[in-house]
Amino acid sequence: MTPAARAVPTSEVNVTPMLDVLLVLLIIFMAVTVQVHRTIDAQLPEECSGACESTGRPIVLEVLPGPTYRINRAPVSPSDLAARLRVIFEK
Repeated sequence: MTPAARAVPTSEVNVTPMLDVLLVLLIIFMAVTVQVHRTIDAQLPEECSGACESTGRPIVLEVLPGPTYRINRAPVSPSDLAARLRVIFEK
């Protein structure tokens, strides 16, 4: 046998298993992404459609880090917060 007649080994990369793994990872990522998205349900008050009492200005409660609270930009201590809110919403 001559050297030219010998079979020369050739190697080719088989990408089929790599594509299978990539497809499985893509499906897992899509499933996890759907599960991670969480929402918080909230029920917002409806606007008054009849004869409502007008309080003049809206009441804004700010919750700041610390915990620090403000009602309409006026600082309120955490121990006094519940009493102040009861007085405001008593009507």
